[in-house]
Amino acid sequence: MTLRAGAAKTVITPEQSLPMGGYAKYHHILLWPLFPRRSTGVHDDIHARALVLDDGQTTLALVAVELMAYYHHDVLAVREQVRLKTGRDDIQVMVAAIHIHSGPDTYGIYGGVPQSYRQFTYEQCAKAVAQALDSLRPARIGFATTELQGIAGNIRLRDDPPSIDPEVGIMHVLGESGQPVATVANYALHADYLFQDNTLISADFASFFHQRVEEELGGLAIYLNAAQGDVYPLSTIADPQGEKGLRTFVEAEKAGLALAEATLAALPGDESLASSAPLAVRKRTFQIPVSNSLLRILQRIGIIKRQRFNGNVQSEVWVVNVG
Repeated sequence: MTLRAGAAKTVITPEQSLPMGGYAKYHHILLWPLFPRRSTGVHDDIHARALVLDDGQTTLALVAVELMAYYHHDVLAVREQVRLKTGRDDIQVMVAAIHIHSGPDTYGIYGGVPQSYRQFTYEQCAKAVAQALDSLRPARIGFATTELQGIAGNIRLRDDPPSIDPEVGIMHVLGESGQPVATVANYALHADYLFQDNTLISADFASFFHQRVEEELGGLAIYLNAAQGDVYPLSTIADPQGEKGLRTFVEAEKAGLALAEATLAALPGDESLASSAPLAVRKRTFQIPVSNSLLRILQRIGIIKRQRFNGNVQSEVWVVNVG
């Protein structure tokens, strides 16, 4: 069966001023919820970006949402909205927040966001999936990897170069006649170029990556954060308190363009693109005990609004095989 693909994005920029994730006015964790850093404007819109793949038997929707975090119940809510929007309950919907520090605080410990905004993001994610589904057309798909050095370091192990993952994983999807559908890049890096003095909503370096790739290729660019852990921008590691003038949009742009150029240079060749690519999805939901006493306290007093199951939290892991 010939692979079909479609892609779409929707805007999730808040219209109202909201607490922003990553920093607050004071550095102590117990003061973060009380003194949030609130947005005062927009530097660049944030989005939900969806790529839908269909092999005739399985329909997979990959959604990258430009937010700091999504809890498991948020992901379940997106899936319910997709079902309501499309009338289908067979679509495999995988959702990933790319962990930006200059967007609304969907994590919750920096002031949090109202449920109305969360609901808005669920609906916009579902709208992107529905639009991508409507645009399905025969496609070819290919994969590549490359490495990007010089922009990332480990904030805890600064003198240990192997403590970062420099690999860029690339998925490139073209329509049957060669027009780009989507280009996906997977790279491990905190979107944390900007400091607490920034009050403008932004997707950080990912915004510049998306813009450059889409200008060059057309179609939809999608950045997915890999296992970022303690991997931060070198400029952030060198200027943790924002005192040296390194926590700027200029530095974010340099990183976004570096990732874009690495991606563009490593795109899979036409001969490696496949029009037949069976999809296989395996997933498992599991529960994890919360051993951190401070997190338990924040949950009990309602700062972290994450569902608990006998003291545990719930998450899931996916494995997707394409071709």
